[in-house]
Amino acid sequence: MLSGLKQEGIKTFIESAGGLFGNAQSRKVGTVYLGHALKYHAAPAPEPLDSKHYSALRLIETPQLDFYSKPGLFGWDKIDQGSAFLVEQLPRILHGAARQPTSLLDLGCGYGYLSIMTRDLALERRVATDNNAAALLAMARNAEYYALPVDVVADDCGGQLAPGFDLILCNPPSTRASAWTAPSLTSSAPDPPPVERAGHGCLRVNQFIALERAAQKYFRVIERRAGIPRSN
Repeated sequence: MLSGLKQEGIKTFIESAGGLFGNAQSRKVGTVYLGHALKYHAAPAPEPLDSKHYSALRLIETPQLDFYSKPGLFGWDKIDQGSAFLVEQLPRILHGAARQPTSLLDLGCGYGYLSIMTRDLALERRVATDNNAAALLAMARNAEYYALPVDVVADDCGGQLAPGFDLILCNPPSTRASAWTAPSLTSSAPDPPPVERAGHGCLRVNQFIALERAAQKYFRVIERRAGIPRSN
């Protein structure tokens, strides 16, 4: 029995289960798809699906950066375009600031790309948070790999963190407007937020998402600093 949302790829999983079991049916119940796969003993045993050693961290080598990751993490075997764009724009965003940041919060860190790419900044403290246990393992392994001091903390949207950061970086995996405007997201943000009064929050989001309205509660100045043209 399998269940999940369409955007989570559940229909593909149900079809794959049908290929293994020899039979699968699915139906939609509200917003959720429910799949039922039944294995017949008389059916020939198919080859198992490639697990890609799902549970194991492995070194991913790219021309830009080497890092440890595993299947199941957001953009697990590549450098996400949005994250790379955020890092590319960061020097320009921080240029001319009244004071340079000394503490970083990597919010929803994943395997830790944003934290790794701040290794040349003179930061006294780095904290990386995620609500995904595998992401925290990968982040800790990459911090060790780059000899980068990072406090890796299990947390959801920084809700359990005390204020004290003057730079927050975040590239959330969701691109759906409903995920950003849902009360469950904005209400989970701490009040006051973990950023200092004179700090910066740098987020990469799709242009159609009206994040500015939610940010008005926490930040005095909100502006779009750069954008990536939409591709077909």
